[in-house]
Amino acid sequence: MLKKTWYIMDCICGKRLSPILKDVIPILETHKEIVIDSGTRDKICKISPATIDRLLSEEKKRYQLKGKSHTNPPWAVNFSLGVSSLYGNKVCATIHI
Repeated sequence: MLKKTWYIMDCICGKRLSPILKDVIPILETHKEIVIDSGTRDKICKISPATIDRLLSEEKKRYQLKGKSHTNPPWAVNFSLGVSSLYGNKVCATIHI
């Protein structure tokens, strides 16, 4: 239930999710997005931000970008332009910035 609410709230951090859970859960129940009993609702509304982050840590790892950035450093940027002349001859130019 916590995962689904986290997804619906656009994967926000536990610090932001915790204070709004008591307002969001009744709305989600009204629109039949989630179905929970009153005991679970009370526990979810009292959960701390640190506990939310701890419970969702595995799920958050699945959505993190892995590895290095795929952009090149500014000194290695090359543009290869294909230019056609009026007579159909192709001219290729490489520009180093």
